[in-house]
Amino acid sequence: MKQFTADQRKDYIKSKEQVKKSFDAQTPKKVRDDTIRSCKENLQQQHATAEGKLQKQHKDTLDHEVRKFRRRRLLKMQKLQLDMLRDELDRRQAQMDFSHKMLLRHHESTQDLEYKHLSAIQRLREDQLRKQHNLERDNQQEYNKEQLRDLKRRHGTQVKQQPKSLKVKEQQIRRQFQDTVKIQQRQYKALKEQILHTTPKHEQKAVIKKLKEEKMRKLSMLGEQYESSIAEMMQQQNIKLDETQLTEANELSRRLQEELELLTAYQSQTTRQMEVQHQRERKQLEDRVSLRRALLEQKMEEESRKLQTECEQRQEHLLSQQDKERKEFDLHTTTLGLDTREIMEATEDTYDDDDDLESVRGSRLSLTPSTSSNSFYHSNTNL
Repeated sequence: MKQFTADQRKDYIKSKEQVKKSFDAQTPKKVRDDTIRSCKENLQQQHATAEGKLQKQHKDTLDHEVRKFRRRRLLKMQKLQLDMLRDELDRRQAQMDFSHKMLLRHHESTQDLEYKHLSAIQRLREDQLRKQHNLERDNQQEYNKEQLRDLKRRHGTQVKQQPKSLKVKEQQIRRQFQDTVKIQQRQYKALKEQILHTTPKHEQKAVIKKLKEEKMRKLSMLGEQYESSIAEMMQQQNIKLDETQLTEANELSRRLQEELELLTAYQSQTTRQMEVQHQRERKQLEDRVSLRRALLEQKMEEESRKLQTECEQRQEHLLSQQDKERKEFDLHTTTLGLDTREIMEATEDTYDDDDDLESVRGSRLSLTPSTSSNSFYHSNTNL
């Protein structure tokens, strides 16, 4: 604009000089002044028209540049909004991923603690059951030994008491023998008296002798029978005692063995029941852990899907809003009488914000209408 003002000033001076040179000395002063005034007015009108045209051109250029700058600023603001939204969504995604990672870690830690706790309880139960079984077997074995010792003592007592018992029975047999002998003697006496009454006197002596021999023979036979009975009784009692003790020992051994086998079977059954219980508890824990893991994964999938939907909706909403803003901006550009397509093509490239601001500031400073007009009219006034 300064160059334009300088050119106008030079043109004004040149035209003024040409007008002055066109006059000669005989030209009246009034004519000369009217001619100069008319020329001055024409020059001022031409200069004003040229200045207005230049100012309009500068204003159109400034409006065009400002519109491009504002569109670039709008695009950069939209890009910044989109980047900020993406950064926010990325941070939320990272936070959700970290939260899911912590949830999985907490689930695994809880799972490890549950398995360790269950294993500790089952080991404690196994140790307790094993100690109980050992104690029961020890008690059973001690009971068996005590029963065998009692039987042995009882048999020893029976063996010790056997001679006394045999002696008592022997005395009973001998008393029976004595009673039998007395009965035989009474019978012999009665028979002797009967024979004496019926036998002649000279034959009585021989008959008595014969009867006496018969009596002695029978008593001897009776004594031998009783002695044989005593010996047989002692032998039978000894054999019976041995057989009874052997039977009792066998019966006790069999009964104790059965009790030990029953105890062993019961302990085996208890051990199997405990193993089944342990398997059931572990299966239940595995089911609980699997269910909790499935619910956790389902929850994480729902959160991820929800966040993904929210991200898509927010991005779609922002892009739609930005597209609406660009359309409104382009429509306003068209209403201002500017070339929308040219501005759109010019704002495709990316510029630095500072450069854009400095260029716009420079355009505003160089295209200020008041400065150029004032300088031109100030020059005209001086002329």
